[in-house]
Amino acid sequence: MEEYLDIVDKNDKVIGVAERGNLPADIYKKKFLRYVNIFILNSKNELLLPKRSMNRRLFPGKFDFSCAEHVQSGESYDHAALRGLKEELNLVNVQIKDIGKINPMVEKVSGFAEIYQVIYKDNIQDYDKEGIEKLEWIKLEKIKKMIKSNPEKFKGDFIQTFSWFIGRMK
Repeated sequence: MEEYLDIVDKNDKVIGVAERGNLPADIYKKKFLRYVNIFILNSKNELLLPKRSMNRRLFPGKFDFSCAEHVQSGESYDHAALRGLKEELNLVNVQIKDIGKINPMVEKVSGFAEIYQVIYKDNIQDYDKEGIEKLEWIKLEKIKKMIKSNPEKFKGDFIQTFSWFIGRMK
């Protein structure tokens, strides 16, 4: 089944629709896509940090958001977040907390991203093992050190978004 994504302008207003596999060449210059990025934390202040499978077309073997999804054409950010949690991590009936939206014109990221936080206490066993090589709970301070010493090990936009998220965790 083909996936269609809304193309938006610098104000996050829909200006077109494209098939995910056939995006316009200027998609990250004057046109943008919509995403959701979810940070899943546990009671020990650890972040669920997946490592992408080596078979992924983009960012193979890189550390990624706990959950990330493109917002499909006509879909709300909230619905995309809940869909992503189900598809990637088999999580349903979880409470998502909307932290805010990142603007590519300000934060210098690749698109508009609504950022969510989920508090989850259990280990996750039934996840997308084709797309995710492994899942780990890692202390936030350790992730900061990992970013400082090896930023190339993280998926694009993760470092800017993580920093933005940490700045709003109070």
